Amino acid sequence: MKQQLSPSRIKTMLACNRKHFWRYEVGFKPDRDAQALRFGSAMHRALEARLNGSAFEDALQAGIGDATQVEELDIAVLSALLAGYYERYKDESIGKVFPEIEIVVPIPFSRFFEGVCVLDGLGTLKDGRKILVEHKTTSE
Repeated sequence: MKQQLSPSRIKTMLACNRKHFWRYEVGFKPDRDAQALRFGSAMHRALEARLNGSAFEDALQAGIGDATQVEELDIAVLSALLAGYYERYKDESIGKVFPEIEIVVPIPFSRFFEGVCVLDGLGTLKDGRKILVEHKTTSE
């Protein structure tokens, strides 16, 4: 079975070979994700709920979840960003969204690796046009 090269894995490898080794070769993971990752995951859950037709309050609750991994300030920021998103895209007519689509592609001439990435979603507008859904909560 080929190993998967994701953008995160490549970025880790370029930043620190030791971190890459422990994370991807040995399989060690931090016992708690970084605050930015927890916030990004909460935002993705909230936006996925919104795209699937949830009201603001329900989408916010989907983002917050059980709140064990999300801090109070993050909840306030999430609420404000989500409110802005609802206002900005209030007239958007999404029909159906398929979240978290994994794409695996062969890497030419590689016997050991294949490329992999995860799209936030693929969808269809109510008028039938296909869309790619991708959300970012950072400027990087």
